[in-house]
Amino acid sequence: MENSRYLIFTSAGRSFSLPFEDIKIIIAAQTPTPVPDFPDYVPGTVVNEGEVVPVIDLRRRFHYEPKEISDRDCIIITMGEEVSVGLLCDNVAGFTDIPEDKLCKAPNVNEEACADFLKGEFLLEGKPCYVLDSEKVIKLSDREKVANTERKDK
Repeated sequence: MENSRYLIFTSAGRSFSLPFEDIKIIIAAQTPTPVPDFPDYVPGTVVNEGEVVPVIDLRRRFHYEPKEISDRDCIIITMGEEVSVGLLCDNVAGFTDIPEDKLCKAPNVNEEACADFLKGEFLLEGKPCYVLDSEKVIKLSDREKVANTERKDK
């Protein structure tokens, strides 16, 4: 059985993960530059290696209690096929290897509210850890607006 490697991070006391191959870089959190008309869960953009990257505040996106950015917070910059995004999280806990047979399908709450931004979940120390699909964390109705911010600074 083959293992897959995941980055583990937290937001509002809950564990999330991303497949190792989806991660470009992890940087210390910084206050994003606001962009007019962005959704409330996208506080703005950051520049990393000459690339303008929209930042998703995971607390806001998942309707958790918001908080001020601290020195423990991180931005995980992903390498998406359609759009790269920065995911603002509370902290990065490390990496773990999970056997493929331990990864469960993402839960569907009901027909109206399915977690389409989840690739799956697994148990981490007896608690659920949700595997995010970084491109789908952006709501479908907001993707075009956010995707238009990506550009290389010259």
